[in-house]
Amino acid sequence: MKQLIFFILSVFILSAKAQNIDATYWLNKGINAYDSSKYELSIQYLTQAIQLNLTSTQAYIKRGDAYYNLNKPKEAITDYDKAIQLNPSSAEAYGHKGSVNDDLKKHKEAISDLDKAIQINPIDECNYNTRGGAKYDLKQYNQAIDDYNKAIQLDPFFAIGYYNRAAAYEKLKQYQQALADYTKAIQINPKYINAYYNRALLNHFNLNYKEAIKDFDKVIELDPTNYRAYLDRAGSKLFVNDNEGYDIDQAMGRALKRETTKDTLGDYLIFRDYNLAILQNPNSADVYYDRAEARNNLKQYNLALQDYDKALQLDSINAKYYSQRSYLKTNLYRYKDAIEDLNKAISLNPKESEYYYDRANAKFYLENYQGAIQDYEQALKLNPGDKIYLKDLAKAQKQLSK
Repeated sequence: MKQLIFFILSVFILSAKAQNIDATYWLNKGINAYDSSKYELSIQYLTQAIQLNLTSTQAYIKRGDAYYNLNKPKEAITDYDKAIQLNPSSAEAYGHKGSVNDDLKKHKEAISDLDKAIQINPIDECNYNTRGGAKYDLKQYNQAIDDYNKAIQLDPFFAIGYYNRAAAYEKLKQYQQALADYTKAIQINPKYINAYYNRALLNHFNLNYKEAIKDFDKVIELDPTNYRAYLDRAGSKLFVNDNEGYDIDQAMGRALKRETTKDTLGDYLIFRDYNLAILQNPNSADVYYDRAEARNNLKQYNLALQDYDKALQLDSINAKYYSQRSYLKTNLYRYKDAIEDLNKAISLNPKESEYYYDRANAKFYLENYQGAIQDYEQALKLNPGDKIYLKDLAKAQKQLSK
C-alpha cells in the first residue's frame, strides 16, 4: 500500500513538473512573439502558459502588455489586476496598469497605481516619468517637475525625462529652463524629432525665428513627410527679413524662370514650404488654410481666396474657415458674400461674439444699419462691455437716426 501511495505521489510530482516546464515553454514563446511585435500570437502563447500555470504573474503582465498594444486597454487592465492579485508586491504590474490608466485619461487612478509601484520599487525612473505625465495632464506642473527631477536623478541620460520636464516648464512660462531641457534631450538623442520640433516652436514664440527655422530644418531632415514642420517653418520665415540660402534658391528661381529679387525670393522661400506641406498631405484642410492666411497677410487676396475655398471643400463644417474667408471678402468689398460666410460660421458656432460683430460691420458697409445694430447687440450679449463693440454700436445708431 505504501508503495502504491509513493508511486501515485511520484507521478503527480512529475506531472506537475512537466506542466510547469510546459508553462515556461509557452511563456518564453509568448515573450519572444511580443518582442517581435506579434501581439496576437503572443496572446495565444501566453494564454496557453496561463492555462498550464494559473499563478504565473509574468504571463498575465506580458499578456496585458500585448492586449494594450492591440488597443484593448480593458483586457490589459484585467490581466494586470490578476497579476496584482497573485503578487501584491509586483511593481511591474502596478506600473503598467498606471500607464494604461494614464492613456485612458484616468489620471488620478494612474497616480494611485504608480504610487504603489514606486513604493515597492523606488528606483524605476519610468514610473516617476509616467506619474509626472499624469500630474502634468492634471495641470499639476510643479509636482510633475518633481517627478521628472527624480527620473533624471535616477538616469541622467533619460532623454524623455528632460523632454517632459521642458514641456512642464513651458506651462509655467519658465522658457529658458524649457529650452535648456529640450537641448539636453537632443544632446542625449540627436534624432529626437519631437524635441527639435518643440524647441523650434518655443524659439518661434520667443521671436528667435532663425533658430526656429534651423530646428524645423532638422525635423524635416529626420522626417521629410512631416507636413506640419513645413507649415511651421513657413510661419517662421514670414518673420525673417534676411532670408538665407539665396544661392540655392536663385538657381531654382532661374530654372523656374522666376524673377529672383530679394522680395520675391522671400515669398518664394515661404510658399515653397507651404507647397511642400501640401504635397505631403494634400487632403489636409489646415494646410490650405495656413497658406491662405499667409497669402492674405501678404495681400495676395485672389490666391488666398482659392486656398480658403479649398480648405472649406475639404472641411465644410469649420466655422473658423468661413470667418476668415469673410475677412478677405470684406477686404475685397464683397460684403454680401462676407455676410453669407458669417451666416454659415454663426450656424456652426452661435456663441462666438466675433462672428456677429464682423457680420454687423459688413451690414454697416451696406448701410443696413438696423441689421448692424442687431448684430452688435448680439455680440455684446455674448461679450458684455467690449469697448469696440460699444463704440461701433453707437456709430450705427447714429447713422440710423439721421
